[in-house]
Amino acid sequence: MKFSRNLISRFIDISKINDEILCKTLNDIGLEVEDKQILRVPNNVVVGLVVEKIKHPDADKLNICKVDIGSEVLQIVCGAKNVAKGQYVSVALIGAKLDKLEIKKSNLRGVDSCGMICSSTELGMPKVNDGILVLDSSIGELELGKEICEYPLFNDVVFEVGVTPNRGDWLSLIGIARDLAAALNLKLNIEKEKEIKNEITPGIGRILNVSFDNTMQSSLCYKVAELDKINVDITTQISLAICDNLKDDALQNLLAFTTYMTGVIINAYKFDSYDSKISNDNKKIHIHIKKDSNGIESVYYYDNKLYDIGIESNDKSYANQDSRIAVFETSFIPANYISEVVFNNKIESDSKILYLSKRGSSPLIKEGMEFLCNLLSDMSLSVIYSSTQDIIQDYPIIRIDCSFEDIRNIIGNKIKHEEITDLLKKMEFVINSAADDSFIAINPPLYRQDIHTLQDVAEEILRLRGIDKIKSIPQKFIQCNSVDNNYHLYKSKRFIASKAIANRFFECLHYVFYKKEILQSYGYEVLESNLDITNPITSDLNTLRSSLLPAMLDSVARNKNYGYNTIRLFEIGSIYNKKREESSSLAFVVSGNRLDSVYPNPKGEIWDFYSFASVISDIVGKFTLESSSANMIYHKNICATIIKDGKEIGLIGKLNPFISNKLDISEDTFICEICFDKLFEIIKIPVFSEFSRFQASQRDITILLDKNIEFGEIKKEILSQNFPDIKSIIPLDLYKSDELGDKVSLSFRITFQSMNKTLSEDDLKIDNIVELLSSKFGAILR
Repeated sequence: MKFSRNLISRFIDISKINDEILCKTLNDIGLEVEDKQILRVPNNVVVGLVVEKIKHPDADKLNICKVDIGSEVLQIVCGAKNVAKGQYVSVALIGAKLDKLEIKKSNLRGVDSCGMICSSTELGMPKVNDGILVLDSSIGELELGKEICEYPLFNDVVFEVGVTPNRGDWLSLIGIARDLAAALNLKLNIEKEKEIKNEITPGIGRILNVSFDNTMQSSLCYKVAELDKINVDITTQISLAICDNLKDDALQNLLAFTTYMTGVIINAYKFDSYDSKISNDNKKIHIHIKKDSNGIESVYYYDNKLYDIGIESNDKSYANQDSRIAVFETSFIPANYISEVVFNNKIESDSKILYLSKRGSSPLIKEGMEFLCNLLSDMSLSVIYSSTQDIIQDYPIIRIDCSFEDIRNIIGNKIKHEEITDLLKKMEFVINSAADDSFIAINPPLYRQDIHTLQDVAEEILRLRGIDKIKSIPQKFIQCNSVDNNYHLYKSKRFIASKAIANRFFECLHYVFYKKEILQSYGYEVLESNLDITNPITSDLNTLRSSLLPAMLDSVARNKNYGYNTIRLFEIGSIYNKKREESSSLAFVVSGNRLDSVYPNPKGEIWDFYSFASVISDIVGKFTLESSSANMIYHKNICATIIKDGKEIGLIGKLNPFISNKLDISEDTFICEICFDKLFEIIKIPVFSEFSRFQASQRDITILLDKNIEFGEIKKEILSQNFPDIKSIIPLDLYKSDELGDKVSLSFRITFQSMNKTLSEDDLKIDNIVELLSSKFGAILR
């Protein structure tokens, strides 16, 4: 955002504020000064009046001008197309130095020239046209012979400041002036409503009719004018050129200057075919505001869309300086609403309207319309119809309830009630407080769309008071309890990991993404389609994994290709069910030899189910197994459910031979996956129990029974009978032979131990146990 001292002086008197203080204040309030440029016309350039203009006798493109500079009339040869009699111009006298050019008396094709009539660029000012700079009374009273640099417009400083995205009000000069006035304790001068010349009655209703649908977010204000001889003064032109916003069209320059000064978005539509002498309702200009098919609030003239409110206008409907009838429109739409509309409709536009509305244009649309009409009245002979057609929405007023103490606590310093109130009122905040000042209600002005919370209010006070005035205080360090459930979960994971590493497992990590088709082929559930990844990184990582095992098996295959024959891997990570609900999982994979081929095992030793289960038990603690029919990644006959403290926590088994062949890895591959969340619930709180001081007794029993009966069923049945003092039941041996046929010989050991006494043979009740197994399973004692 660029502005000059001269221009901002329209709103605040900074004549006693030097550039250094102004820069510091701008930086302090958040408007970082990115550049400062001095614009000063050199000395010996004065105001002149062209009193005569004749063609050069020997040059078609040159004119001989007589220019009155007060003390004398100079003859100057000028080649500018726009030079004319009666113009006030800037004249560089002999001896003036213009950017490495020194003006001297010269002779151009036989005609003496005593000076130069200058363009704006020759004076070091921004370009305003292709010819000479024509002066007018907007710069001040024109005195012949007075040096141009004595006028504020030509002896100025231009500041360029960075505007943060949340401060749309800083995209207008009045917004910057408001903050400067508050920070420098200056009075803000806003031009009061004045009578507009050339305004006629009857008013706008004679020519314009505006209708709208319900539930609109936009506010709009309309005015109509019959345009005539628009001439933008030189001050306005240079001001627009300074901020890189000068256009070739006079009417568009007035619109641009209005938005630059007030922050109000304004459009002008041409209706040259309309006959203002006809007052029939059917001949009125009918404008309708409604939502289009995409839900975008728009302005229509019959079926012709004139404007997507807050987004972009139809260039073909723009009025210009040559238009006869123009309908002016100021508009406002909340920044958060238009941002959501643009996002939902995937609108890509670089229009200045959208840039301003997304950051927060000014909602003071009537004041913006009044500013434009004053410009049009002062700089043209246009006829402006009285009154306006308005659509004004009742936007909710933000209210922030707090106390003075709340504000002081955020800032960290003691600030008096009166100072807080004074600073906020300078920013046009409305303050309502309780009688004892224990409670205050703060209402920010509507144009401050960035104020929503108490922290925003505290920031405003901090900005205006000055951060250098805030005394530093020691940081308070209060130690809080950092040991929570997440800490225990992390420690448990690392505890399990350390035990796995101690058992010669290698920890591995894989992407949380995996290929959906492979998961499905292994029998795992996958994300529901509406919850799946829309734009995957690659086709091989197109969904969230529902198990750790598939990716670990891929790693086994890679390691086997690298020549490793003894592979032990484990991983702790997140998996997701079909509802995209996250959980923690612990998985193990072993493949190839359990022991390498070294003495005393020259042939090595391969894995089996029980050796694998024993190692897992060493890592996660004791558990029992029950038969299971798991998904197809497991061998259908060598798979079991892991039971710990009566809860199912996972599966363990041999890898399906079909998958091991497909991956070209060892058939002696065993896998295990445990729900870590369930395991954590069991292991996170140690449970201590009293131990017996009396001797334990062990009895080994061998029975003959049907080969389809599992040991787990036998153990479960014995424990269900509540025989006293049984501490454990473990299997010892299983014998099969052709002689036994469909029977097997099972040996198991029962350990008895009492808390109160040494057990006798009668206390052990072995006969009762044998009788139970005989009646329940048809077992025979061997």
